[in-house]
Amino acid sequence: MKDRPVVKQLFSVEDARRRARKRLPRMMFDFIDGASGDETLCDLNPSAIDQVRLMPRVLIDVSERDMSSRILGQKTGLPFGIAPMGMCALAWPGADQAMAREAARRRIPLCVSTASSMALEQVNELAEGHAWFQLYADQS
Repeated sequence: MKDRPVVKQLFSVEDARRRARKRLPRMMFDFIDGASGDETLCDLNPSAIDQVRLMPRVLIDVSERDMSSRILGQKTGLPFGIAPMGMCALAWPGADQAMAREAARRRIPLCVSTASSMALEQVNELAEGHAWFQLYADQS
């Protein structure tokens, strides 16, 4: 399995966490692995993902498939987008650029974090217009 790309060796959230824990400095891993507030979602999110069951279907013609969708009125290539991740270039140099290019290639929204490593305009150009911005609205 060593010759397979890392992403093809990940079969669960825990697999990804183990890889990240080995690769990243502890402070960075803790930042990425943590959550805001009382960190309740640290347990709930992986648990929810583990409950997803895929139903394999055999003997079905999949030569022409369309996974496009609409999200907030925008046509997308897939029924999901990329969530905002602040300072991801600290964990992987060029991560913002790679995600923007992938958003363009897949025609999916990339929600750009307020704490992005790149300016929104640069990300939007690479994402070919598929970039959204995560706005924190202050209550004052």
